[in-house]
Amino acid sequence: MGSKKVKYDFFVLKYLEGNKDLFNEKLVKEYLKTDKTEVELSKTILRLGTLEKIKRNDSFATMEDNYIWTAAIERINTDEESYVGKKGESTRKTYATNPDEGPLNDTVFLYDPQTRVLIAQRNRGGVALNAMLNFIIALSHSEKIDLEIMIDPKILDKLDKIPLIKSIEYSIAQPSNFDDHQNKGRTPFGDIHLANKLKADNLKVVVGTDKNEYLERENTIRKVKSIIHSKNKVNTMKVNGFHGEEEEILDLVRQRIEHADNVKAGRGKKVSYIHIMDNILKAYRKKYQIISDYTKEERLN
Repeated sequence: MGSKKVKYDFFVLKYLEGNKDLFNEKLVKEYLKTDKTEVELSKTILRLGTLEKIKRNDSFATMEDNYIWTAAIERINTDEESYVGKKGESTRKTYATNPDEGPLNDTVFLYDPQTRVLIAQRNRGGVALNAMLNFIIALSHSEKIDLEIMIDPKILDKLDKIPLIKSIEYSIAQPSNFDDHQNKGRTPFGDIHLANKLKADNLKVVVGTDKNEYLERENTIRKVKSIIHSKNKVNTMKVNGFHGEEEEILDLVRQRIEHADNVKAGRGKKVSYIHIMDNILKAYRKKYQIISDYTKEERLN
């Protein structure tokens, strides 16, 4: 029986201007099309392969907006060929030799229009987070869109309540040059801009104070949240603080909302995107209460 461990990351789709769900509107249109829209990013082509519209809640079967989307994004790398080998034979078959062909890799995602939560398969060789965001932006015809990484609300509550902050430590892989769209004057991103300008592959920063001093609390917390929620790949984000004389270390990266499962294909079969599309629904159902609690405040506003 074929099996594969699959991990999922959770995000909230944010519109930085207006409140219309452009991505959902586009998915509705793509659902009705035979030939899906292709988005070209560098030397790769991204397009929706399989797109399914599924009941969100069986108790409200007739409700018009009672649905979620599950889909597989096809990533075609036209800059490479594809090879297939067979056990026991020293030969190989070569495919995708034409300029408009290339190896295809599927990355599964789920989107819930009601909460605007997007769950994405973590897939090496598939669609990375930045490519996923660029695909959504291109498909929606709007650059005012972002994906906010979901962090366990309990750790965010601890961050909000920590009275004294001694230092923060963070590291970012392949830092990108981005703006704080909500208020460009409130958060300093000079370190990330500099790393991007120097074409750095990674950035590691430690900001601290002397023995009897502490960081300015409000701006420090704002900085931490802006980075941890950004589309940058944050490998480390630690906040070292104090409650009275008790030291407290908050490790936010370890508190991201994620899910891992062992996907099984059945006897004599290999795990494909079809099995992962079925499995991602389980991840959504299992984390639904956290999703609902996380997004409730925004939906009420």
